[in-house]
Amino acid sequence: MRNVKSIAIYLPQYYETAYNNRWWGKGFTDWVAVRNAIPCFDGHVQPKVPLDNNYYNLLDKSTFKYQQKLMKRYGIYGLCFYHYYFKNGIKVLEKPAENLLEWKDIDIPFCFCWPSENWIRTWSNLGGNVWGEKFDKDADRRGEGVLLEQNFGSREEWKVHFDYLYQFFKDERYIKIDGKPIFMFFNTEQVFCIKEMTKYWIELARQKGLNGIYFIGCNISGYKEELDAVLVNEPAKSRKVLLNKGIYTVRKGVTCVQYSDFVDEVLNTKPFIGTRTYFCGTPGFDTTPRRGYNGEVFLDNSPELFERMMDGLYKKTIENGNEYVFINAWNEWGEGMYLEPDEENGFAFLETVKKVNDKYKKVEIPSECCNNFSVEEVTDQLKLLNEKVFKFRWLFDNTVALADIIQNNSHRIKEYFEKKDMHKIAVYGVGSIGRLLINQFMKDDIKIAYTVDIYAARVMEAIPMYRPYEEIPQADILIVTVHETEKIIQDMQKKGLNNVVSIEWWMNELMS
Repeated sequence: MRNVKSIAIYLPQYYETAYNNRWWGKGFTDWVAVRNAIPCFDGHVQPKVPLDNNYYNLLDKSTFKYQQKLMKRYGIYGLCFYHYYFKNGIKVLEKPAENLLEWKDIDIPFCFCWPSENWIRTWSNLGGNVWGEKFDKDADRRGEGVLLEQNFGSREEWKVHFDYLYQFFKDERYIKIDGKPIFMFFNTEQVFCIKEMTKYWIELARQKGLNGIYFIGCNISGYKEELDAVLVNEPAKSRKVLLNKGIYTVRKGVTCVQYSDFVDEVLNTKPFIGTRTYFCGTPGFDTTPRRGYNGEVFLDNSPELFERMMDGLYKKTIENGNEYVFINAWNEWGEGMYLEPDEENGFAFLETVKKVNDKYKKVEIPSECCNNFSVEEVTDQLKLLNEKVFKFRWLFDNTVALADIIQNNSHRIKEYFEKKDMHKIAVYGVGSIGRLLINQFMKDDIKIAYTVDIYAARVMEAIPMYRPYEEIPQADILIVTVHETEKIIQDMQKKGLNNVVSIEWWMNELMS
């Protein structure tokens, strides 16, 4: 009988590595961030302390034995390891999975999720993950930008990567669907060669006697024919919805969302039309151990609310004919997402998973998806897809226009500000267009007064960053580089800012 099984996302960041020592200091692991966390506002519980001060080392076999014991006791079926694999086959934080592969006596089902992005320290023309923002205090290092570059290469590099993965795929404990090992792309939209690469990997897998590979896409805007399914990435998806709706508060600079609001939004999530959809829950969220006062926090999370969320996700999973539901995460202590026991709640969140798991243990999953979409639901998703198409077209057009100015008329930029006698230049949005603009300003020695962004972490101490809901100082010009510019301009003008313009308007005036 097929029944729902829970897979917890797993962070392999709890052992000393040469890269961590080089970047953040000798002996750095995520436990350093966890231990050094401080309360940022009244009622903020930090630091989080593992039960019995169990600051474990993931190189110790006893750690995995203990985790296996917890998983079996509380109904966690398997773990989904983050798989950090970079340009030229460089691997980071790979030892825990490699050790588990060797420790055949430890029965932990597992699979991989590939966060295919650069690791960055500060501004770069390339985006990426800023891991140790709070600990990056060495001014001499800040200019390095990209720490590890992601580059997918071509068939030769894809085969090397597949050959490394195959040793895991063939393991009996590796989680499979219809005989196909699960492999998840965390940043699906960034893998520009995903169609060709997945096709080649399936060819290689079949040559090795596998039935193929079961590809799941995460952080994705819609159906992709090369994927078998999508995962609704939480808390990112629902957190973004709540922030866009203005459902948050700010406490001493920290962005705060009520966990109950988050749970409601998660349970309101609809499956993607046209592709199998997996759902995800999380027991909490608190990035202040890594981000400090730039962080975000879910307030008043509790085992009871977590139970309501997981109960609803189990139901959704069954309704959609799926076997797996995901939990983010088993041990993401630096972002407040963990099931492991702590001094505050003991085993309460694990007990919640067991309670829900036991409730649905004997519920048969239908062989076919029984979720019938209403006309309204189909219309809503088509409307959403249309909005995303318009947004991506806007991004493409304006990126190309700005790149053309930088390549052929970059001299006009500094001349423009000098002619207008503008000295306090500010930029709203540090996405792809914002980074491109800021890098050119820096190249031209144009001083940037500050940036504004609701999502991004502050990655350059020399440039102040404000959140849109904070008090923002006057500037000679604030250039908005993100979509929905009209609403943003209106919001900034309500704050009393005088000269707020869109990137389109600014480029047109620049070239007039």
